[in-house]
Amino acid sequence: MKATALLIICFSLMSVAAQGKPKFPDQEKDPKFWNAWAQRTLKNALQLQNLNKNKAKNLILFLGDGMGVSTVTAARILKGQLSGHSGEETQLEMDKFPFVALAKTYNTDAQVADSAGTATAYLCGVKANEGTVGVNAAAVRSQCNTTAGNEVTSILRWAKEAGKSVGIVTTTRVNHATPSAAYAHCVERDWYSDNEMPPEALQAGCKDIARQLFENIPNIDVIMGGGRKYMFPKNTSDVEYPGEQKHSGTRKDGRNLVQEWIDRTKENGRYIWNQRELYSVNPNTVDYLLDWTDQLHHHQDTPLHTRIHSHQWTHEPTTNRYCRRHPQIPTDNLEHSNGHIAQRHILHYHQPHSPHTPHFITNHHQILHNHTPSYTTFHTTQRVSIRDVMTQVFEQS
Repeated sequence: MKATALLIICFSLMSVAAQGKPKFPDQEKDPKFWNAWAQRTLKNALQLQNLNKNKAKNLILFLGDGMGVSTVTAARILKGQLSGHSGEETQLEMDKFPFVALAKTYNTDAQVADSAGTATAYLCGVKANEGTVGVNAAAVRSQCNTTAGNEVTSILRWAKEAGKSVGIVTTTRVNHATPSAAYAHCVERDWYSDNEMPPEALQAGCKDIARQLFENIPNIDVIMGGGRKYMFPKNTSDVEYPGEQKHSGTRKDGRNLVQEWIDRTKENGRYIWNQRELYSVNPNTVDYLLDWTDQLHHHQDTPLHTRIHSHQWTHEPTTNRYCRRHPQIPTDNLEHSNGHIAQRHILHYHQPHSPHTPHFITNHHQILHNHTPSYTTFHTTQRVSIRDVMTQVFEQS
């Protein structure tokens, strides 16, 4: 009987697999579909209770990348255990908020969402295909000729056009998938500069993401993050790492995007690249700030377990310290794309997207490595601390 049941289950799974991946409805390619759905959802929510409907002066979005319910649960438990308690009964600050909502995260063509399509969803209000930024679902990943006509606008552009100050602050590359959805329209998240683009895409007129940062929405008030090499001509020596080729410029078109920005904003702009210059900025005299402080992901090539055991993760990024020291910096509609704010609750470290970054799944004590199909599984009948689990992960990785 057991064998028969097993055969039936296996046959059912094979039948589902044989059917292939279902296509998403054509209506999901139209931004109006998502806009209308959002308005219906908002209208229904507003009818549930009498809420404050005044217009907000400022809006700051903090993105916890990969920060699902299970990750927040792990953070809550760890916080309590570090204080000598069991953990589950602890409250995070977000647990104290008067209003909390849940959002379903997926791409139109993928159940497991990536940073590009989801950033497009929450910054532009339109769900998109995996690997695409600032375009709707009619745009096909890596196909340049599907870009034109499928661009969608972001909250950053809406705010800028409304006369607001806008900014992007990130602990990863500014042209990384998450922050780039605020300003770029690109069918491939990996087109950081023209060096990463195929010849046919360049010939068809598609622009790399770094170029779009400066051209699509002119005069973004605050830009702080990494990815400096994508802004300079190929083989240009980096100011901070002059002897390391991997940090040298990548651009094939010979453009120096940083110098172009400096020339355009020389009267009231300031370009900086280190902590000393960052702390010397006077917000009262600077209207535009460009901070390419690549120390933000200085340890990108160091294995995660090495950083943990050598305490490299204890150093707070300079952007975080600066924002605390200079709260008067323009923050109207500031879009803060913090590479892994969720992990800061767990391990108190920041790092760019990495397949080695653990994301917690509480069921069966499994650890799922982000964007990879590999698993590390733990079976225990005892209550364990998150720190013990993480130590075992690092030892096995």
